Amino acid sequence: MNHKVRNTLEHFDEYLDEANVKLYKAKTPPSPVAAYNMILSHREVTNPQVYQVRVYISSERMFYNLKWKVSIGLLYEEAKYIIRELQKVPGLVQGEGPDGLMLRLDVPDA
Repeated sequence: MNHKVRNTLEHFDEYLDEANVKLYKAKTPPSPVAAYNMILSHREVTNPQVYQVRVYISSERMFYNLKWKVSIGLLYEEAKYIIRELQKVPGLVQGEGPDGLMLRLDVPDA
């Protein structure tokens, strides 16, 4: 539901172009190594730290997408809240664990 999170993913190519121009103009890069689509246990796993293009740091439960970051922990809490609210709707309560759901959007003929 957060438009900022959605935009960082949808417009990644534009942000990557912007980062490339910024890196090209910099006298020295922020790090000698960039990491893309990687999971690191913690930030200090490399010395110096990597330039985070798309990195998930598990000890922080944080996903970094260039200059933006998203707390996976907060996303998880939000998902749990949505599940709790959906379970209050009669007819939607099912077994425990993740499930799929399809709902009719049209009104059947009476």
